[in-house]
Amino acid sequence: MEAHPAWDGFGEEASLHRPLRGWLATAVCGADGRSYGLLQLSDKAGDANFDGEDADRVRELTPFAGATATHSEPPGAEQLLER
Repeated sequence: MEAHPAWDGFGEEASLHRPLRGWLATAVCGADGRSYGLLQLSDKAGDANFDGEDADRVRELTPFAGATATHSEPPGAEQLLER
């Protein structure tokens, strides 16, 4: 992400944000493909770096997060967001 030309760090809040030790992020989507945002992790325990196994586990978790977001919306919420 940091290499992307649109990346601006934490913007105006950058000076208020503590440094992150590692960063692992993946998209959270509903079963219908609707994007709810990102699940982001930092500061792995034991000062370790995130690895491929961590990424695999997070990707296994995100469908549950997406289903929870889908089922926690009040009826008609999507129509309100489209306005």
